[in-house]
Amino acid sequence: HMREAGPEGMMAARETAAQQRAMAVQVMTATGLSPILGEVIIYEGKLYVTVDGFRKILNASGTFDGMDLPHYLSASEKADQGYAADDIVVRMAMYRKGNQRPVYGIGKANAAKPFRGNQVEKTHPQIMAENRAFRRAARAGTVSAVLLE
Repeated sequence: HMREAGPEGMMAARETAAQQRAMAVQVMTATGLSPILGEVIIYEGKLYVTVDGFRKILNASGTFDGMDLPHYLSASEKADQGYAADDIVVRMAMYRKGNQRPVYGIGKANAAKPFRGNQVEKTHPQIMAENRAFRRAARAGTVSAVLLE
């Protein structure tokens, strides 16, 4: 049996939604990201900066110094690093002015075994792997440093 949500549960859900909206407004105000342009969204109940949002932050920072084209791991590289043969694995290098070395992000996707049933991963696994690598590289060094400056 599924319990019906009583007034308390409905009120808690409304409060949570209001808190999420307030948090989203704070982040959008602080970063200049726009939900209309798809730079920030609420996904699975959490605020999510999209790849377009990360690109905007990076380009506005003045410290972003570019990135390499994505490197798709070969079958032997995947095997050496413990990935499944049918995984699509991408490594992306991102550069920040003043740093001697790039920051790397790894993104993995698998159309047959998508993370949490992700529909984009099912239909466009290469794009998903690249986006994950981009986001991880951006978060690892560049965006975090920009937001803390």
